[in-house]
Amino acid sequence: MASVQLQGPFSVIAGRIGGTVFQRNPITSVIKNTPTARKPRAFIPISLAVPYSRGKFAYVARQWRSLSPTLQANWKTAALNFVRYNRFLIPYNPSGYQLFMELNSGLVFTNRDLITSAPSVSSFPAYTASFAWVAGTPAINFTQVIASGDTAYRLYIYATTFVSPGKTIAVKNFKGLTSVAMSTGTTVTNLYTSFTSQYGSIQTGMQAFFLVKAFNTHNGEFAAASTFSLNF
Repeated sequence: MASVQLQGPFSVIAGRIGGTVFQRNPITSVIKNTPTARKPRAFIPISLAVPYSRGKFAYVARQWRSLSPTLQANWKTAALNFVRYNRFLIPYNPSGYQLFMELNSGLVFTNRDLITSAPSVSSFPAYTASFAWVAGTPAINFTQVIASGDTAYRLYIYATTFVSPGKTIAVKNFKGLTSVAMSTGTTVTNLYTSFTSQYGSIQTGMQAFFLVKAFNTHNGEFAAASTFSLNF
């Protein structure tokens, strides 16, 4: 609780502003904060099938705490081989805990079992990708070309809603459409149904952005994302 002496144009302040209450007694003025009543959190059972993102993240964090000191030390050592970039694109190595959370969150959020043993860096297959709008079919064709694929790796495809040509859009606005295995050869996937079920009928003259991430189903690692634009 803090006391103040009022001077100048302000001689009396009383009442509440936000969470602060102003009171005055015969001697001085008093400012105090009022506690905010909080509703107790409901208990949410944690399992791999829980749809709550916070619950899944908490589940992964608990698994880290349950690891033996030896396993945690192995993750710390393995993290030295994983290079990550901060928001200023400066490279750094994550901690063992950060790496465990990153990889296992990827596994749990894609409904796969988490791993406890520290993994090696992924060797993602090289691929080329393209998107094409075929109005007559209709089809939004995603084409991947892989010289030597590995079905343990998948490509996750995300998209944005329609925007005017020349506009930009935040990464947080991308929504997942589907995933496809990274198989050797040329594979064409029609995204029309998954896209229109998410964003509605095609709007001619508009544009959409697509984002593609390679994913290792064995250890939960995502490769850097590639972005594409498509005019309708």
